[in-house]
Amino acid sequence: MNINRVTLLGTISDAPTFREVGSTGVLKINLCTVKHVVKKDGSEIDIKSFHRCEIWGKRAAELNGTINEGDSLFVEGEIKYGSYENKEGRKVYTTDIAIGFGDSVVAFPSGGELVQEAADDNPFN
Repeated sequence: MNINRVTLLGTISDAPTFREVGSTGVLKINLCTVKHVVKKDGSEIDIKSFHRCEIWGKRAAELNGTINEGDSLFVEGEIKYGSYENKEGRKVYTTDIAIGFGDSVVAFPSGGELVQEAADDNPFN
């Protein structure tokens, strides 16, 4: 058995972008997670990680304009690797979190209250 599963709870770090890809929509979001660390000398630091997330299908259209920079977001999806060639002709490798049908998305405004739990657009239900 193989499992490719990611669960993240973080803060949207900049404005989400929506576009149509063929007959479906994709909402691209940068999600920031923070790990609080106490060093050996007792000092404390926060280590930030940024995750590129792509929400696909009906869920993308539903959340477009509903979630904003600074909002908290819980997502479940899968890791997707890709690559492209940049303007200088160099290959750039990417890692994204793909959220499609059957995956979870729950959004909270900056105040922390539930805004919307996106509907599941699984065509097999």
